[in-house]
Amino acid sequence: MRVAAVGTRASDGQAIVLLEAVDSGVFVPVPVGWTELTASVQVLEQIDAPRPTTHDLLAQFLVAAQINLVGIRLEYWQDGIMAATIAGDANGRTIEVDARPSDAIAVALRLGTTIYSSPGVLRRFSVQETDQIENDFDLRELPANAFGNWVM
Repeated sequence: MRVAAVGTRASDGQAIVLLEAVDSGVFVPVPVGWTELTASVQVLEQIDAPRPTTHDLLAQFLVAAQINLVGIRLEYWQDGIMAATIAGDANGRTIEVDARPSDAIAVALRLGTTIYSSPGVLRRFSVQETDQIENDFDLRELPANAFGNWVM
């Protein structure tokens, strides 16, 4: 998946990151907090913070500890809460950690890591109609080359 846009849900102003399944054109709006939205926009717009943010700190720690982030995965939606898993490799040992999708996306953007979604999340929360997206969300679209040479 790739980050296609960021913005707010028109009905209630909830901040969202709109993910797009690259091969199918299916979109998944992921509710995020304003801090995490700002953290993602900083990377997308190549804005340097004067001091490391929490997401910068985690990304720097993973690199320093030689933990290769292999991907994040949107897992499920339970009791109104979406979950994600951050997966890493530490010298051949797989590490998986539960995370909020908003934090996982912000860290993935910093490290150029692939974003995956479980089939259940895609089935339940995907939006395919462009008109529905335009009506439901106030979005700031991102150019296809916003991520340089890597695609999520």
